[in-house]
Amino acid sequence: MRQLGVLNAVIMQLDLEMRDENPMYDGNWLGPNEIRRDLRKLGILHETIVQALQFLSSPFIDALEEHKGRYRLVGPAELVAARLQSAMKSLQ
Repeated sequence: MRQLGVLNAVIMQLDLEMRDENPMYDGNWLGPNEIRRDLRKLGILHETIVQALQFLSSPFIDALEEHKGRYRLVGPAELVAARLQSAMKSLQ
């Protein structure tokens, strides 16, 4: 359950960046350091965020794009959630 919470937090942070009118980087890209800084109150370790980003950008989920160590959503957070649910169902 904790890992699902981390995935959700990372997705929500990337979604906030995608909807931000003044994103940190052109194209709404965020790296693990920026995400960790934004989620620091949750106490999520850097390595855990990196693992979540790698999982979400893997061909299995394909919910994030990666470019030079930064990530962004491939579509709305709802699409990402649907992909995760589909992947979880296929594992059951």
